[in-house]
Amino acid sequence: MIILSFAPTPGGNGFIPKSRVHEHLVLVFGMGMIGHAIVDALYRLGFQCEADIGYAWDAAEQRKLAARRVEVVCRGLAEDCQARLSVVWSAGKAGFHSTTPELEPETAAFEDVLGLIREIREAMRTPAVDVHFTSSAGGLFEGQEAVNLSSRPVPLRPYGAMKLHQEHMLMERLPRNEIAIYRPSSVYGPYFRGSRHGLINHLVSNGRRGRVTVLDAHVMALRDYVYSGDIGRYIARQIHFGLDPGRESPVHFLVSSRCASILEVVGRIERVLKLKIPFRLDENFGNHRNITFGERVLPVGWHPSPLEVGIRQFAVHPEG
Repeated sequence: MIILSFAPTPGGNGFIPKSRVHEHLVLVFGMGMIGHAIVDALYRLGFQCEADIGYAWDAAEQRKLAARRVEVVCRGLAEDCQARLSVVWSAGKAGFHSTTPELEPETAAFEDVLGLIREIREAMRTPAVDVHFTSSAGGLFEGQEAVNLSSRPVPLRPYGAMKLHQEHMLMERLPRNEIAIYRPSSVYGPYFRGSRHGLINHLVSNGRRGRVTVLDAHVMALRDYVYSGDIGRYIARQIHFGLDPGRESPVHFLVSSRCASILEVVGRIERVLKLKIPFRLDENFGNHRNITFGERVLPVGWHPSPLEVGIRQFAVHPEG
C-alpha cells in the first residue's frame, strides 16, 4: 500500500509553516490497474509518496504489523496538525470466477482496513475522513440490461456478493457523507505485474504474441468497458477536491453506457494494433450474460473515453 501527502505551495518567501506541511494524507490499499491509475493522477495533482508499505492480504499477523507501521507514519506526518485523511480501497485479486473460500482472505483484509481507519482517525485526532471504495458494476448487475439508478443489485456469483457485502459494511459503519463507492464496469488499461487483467488486456497481450485467447463468453455478449486512466483521474479529483456534501447517494457508476459485443471489441483491437487477434470460445459459456448500463447512471464530471480511443492510449505502447 502507498501513503501520499499533499502540501500547499510555498508563498512568496518560500516558507511553509510546519503545522501546514501535510494538510492531506492519502492511504491507497491495492496497487493494481486502478490503484496505479489513481496514484498517477494524484501525483499530477501535486501529491507525493511518503511511504510504500508491504501489506500481506492473506496473512493476518503480517497485516497487523503493517498496520502499526501505517499508523506510525501517519502520526508522524500529521504531527502538530489535523491533516485530512483519505483512504482508498482498490485491492483484491478476486474475479468473476472466484469461489467463496478464495474470497475469504480479501474480506478479512477489508475488515482489518476498516478497523485501521478508525485507529488512525483517533490517533491523528482528525475530524475529516473520507473513504473511497472500488466495487464492481459487472459483479453487482450481471445479467441486467440498461441498468439505471433504480436498478437493484442482484449478484449471481460469490464475487459480486462479496462486493455488495463490502458496500453494506461501509454504509453501516461510516456516515454516508464520508464514503464514495465506485462501480466500474469491465476495466482495461496499462499492464502492471501482479494485477488482475480483463478481456481487453488479454486480447491485446495474446494478440501481440500470436497466442489464441480463450473466451469464457459468447462473442455476441454485450459488455461495458472503461479505461483505467479515466477512472484514476475521476477518483483522484474526488479525493483532492472533496466529496460533494449535497449528493443524494455515495454511489458512482464508472461505466461508459456504450455497450459493445466481444466480437466488436476484437475488431477494434485489430484496427488499433493492425494485426489479427486469434481467439476461440470456451464451450462452457461460463460468463455469457449481457451487462449494460443506461446514460442516466453517469455521474457529473465523469467523461469516459470512447472504446477505441481508450485502447489506443495503452495498446500501442510496450507492456509495463
